[in-house]
Amino acid sequence: MQGPDELSTAEGAPPWPPFLAALLPPVVLALLVAAVWVPIARHAFVLWDDHSFIFANADLRPPTLHRLGQYWHSAPGEIFVPLTHSVWTAVAAVAYRGPAADGPGVLDPMPFHVASIAGHALAALAAMSILRRLGGSAWAALAGAMLWALHPLQVETVAWASALKDVLAGLLSLVAIRLYLAHLDAQREHRHQSAMAYYVWATLVFVLATLAKPTAVVLPAVAFVLAWLWMRRPALAALRGVVPWIVVAIPATVLALENQPALGVPDVPWIARPVVALDAIAFYMVKLVAPTPLAIDYGRTPAQLLSGWQAYVTWLLPVVLGVACWRLRGRIAWPIVALALFIIPLAPVLGFVPFSFQRYSTVADHYVYLSLLGPALAVAMVTARWPRTAGAACAVGIVAMGVLTRMQTRHWLDTGALMQRAMDVNPQNPVAREYLAIGALRRGDWAAADEHLRLAIRSGDVRWLLIRGEALVALGRLDEARQSFEAWRHRPDYAGIARGPDPPRLLEYLRALDPGPGATTRRAELAQRRPWTAEMLWIDAQTRMALGDHDGAMASYRAALRDDPDDPTIQESLARARRLGATTQRSG
Repeated sequence: MQGPDELSTAEGAPPWPPFLAALLPPVVLALLVAAVWVPIARHAFVLWDDHSFIFANADLRPPTLHRLGQYWHSAPGEIFVPLTHSVWTAVAAVAYRGPAADGPGVLDPMPFHVASIAGHALAALAAMSILRRLGGSAWAALAGAMLWALHPLQVETVAWASALKDVLAGLLSLVAIRLYLAHLDAQREHRHQSAMAYYVWATLVFVLATLAKPTAVVLPAVAFVLAWLWMRRPALAALRGVVPWIVVAIPATVLALENQPALGVPDVPWIARPVVALDAIAFYMVKLVAPTPLAIDYGRTPAQLLSGWQAYVTWLLPVVLGVACWRLRGRIAWPIVALALFIIPLAPVLGFVPFSFQRYSTVADHYVYLSLLGPALAVAMVTARWPRTAGAACAVGIVAMGVLTRMQTRHWLDTGALMQRAMDVNPQNPVAREYLAIGALRRGDWAAADEHLRLAIRSGDVRWLLIRGEALVALGRLDEARQSFEAWRHRPDYAGIARGPDPPRLLEYLRALDPGPGATTRRAELAQRRPWTAEMLWIDAQTRMALGDHDGAMASYRAALRDDPDDPTIQESLARARRLGATTQRSG
């Protein structure tokens, strides 16, 4: 079998001086990362979790250590990522723009995007170091690292401010892998003190990775595969080496499952879950080769998959490829290792265990952030074996990836561009429908708003029944509203939904709309409240203020005040916005 060291010295490799071979590849990689990714630093926040985690998060406006402390002993955002929240707090200290004493300030998105770009650049260098260790050739490692750093599938993770948790977890995971490889090398060379030091550091970094995002719990499996299949350690010895990591991963996994219940996700029979998982793997394999079109939501839910023909076909691709790579392992190890490195990091989000995003789709681009290390290894090994031929192909591939990635980043310019792209790729996208419904309500176009809300309801999320019912209440169409609120009780997944946060509000409305004694009085009081329109328009105005759209915010504040003239919160917000606008005009 041809080993990694032989591949690194393949005949025909370019004769670079040692100092250039060490210096130029990381410099070239850093320059390429900057050329492709720096433009996103000027992008806005988007209404795709950014409002929850960052720009509308009161704990960051302004950031304080006291507020940060709660994220280290609880999970206010339903996901325990205290290290990521610590980084967000540090970035917010730079990004915070406090207008005056009359209310919270705003956050500049640029520092958050710069943090993501910097983290991605460091992660790319860590990936190249791993590939250099596994493939031996600096230029082959550069080729693989460029695939990892510049592939269009990475756009969602790098361009999305809220995905800093994926970037941070990916960076720390790659550093932990590199330290573990150094530990294995030191063990092989009988440098026992160094081996122990590397192992301790690798374990500490692994713990930090799980605190950045719990999906890092897959690292013990990655380390086991590298020790067993690549370093040729006996399977039992390789397993013993990751036992401490497994001990760390178990409580991290339990904590993640407790904090992120898959509420509202229809149950999938156990026998069908491998089909869902294999389909997801096949989807990512296809997108790896043909990364277009890309969007935040593909609508690839388990129900959609199992009701169509794809369930009978797509599983063949990963199965056939897996069997072929496994049969080759005796002669050449890198294909099965590369495939394992691609699949293992996806394990938490393949659908074996339901997760909340499956309400929309089982697959999402940011899930493959760490997984692209597998294809990167394949590129590095092929380049090391056939440097001239593969080098020319890499040059073409880099240009193509750079162009596609830059084109994809434009869809993350702001919320409007993002949601339009989501609608182009998946017209049933419920979040995009919500955004469009709010826009229709701001224009007073209920027919268009209702169309978007009805289509969003088809996604299976009970929240859209609640939103549509509240909108009907606001319009005084109380009988239709009651029908919308009642619909959730007749859903097949009612038991799971009833444990979620929305049913108390639904029940409150159903009691108010009950046709029994006193119905007339209760309905009159409810009709006068006009709760949904005013509340949602106020939220829309707050969001627009945080995004810097002062004129749009003023329009939403005024519309909200028309619907609820006596609400003191709306009155205060409108007055504050007027003062801020006047201050801005004077300073201009």
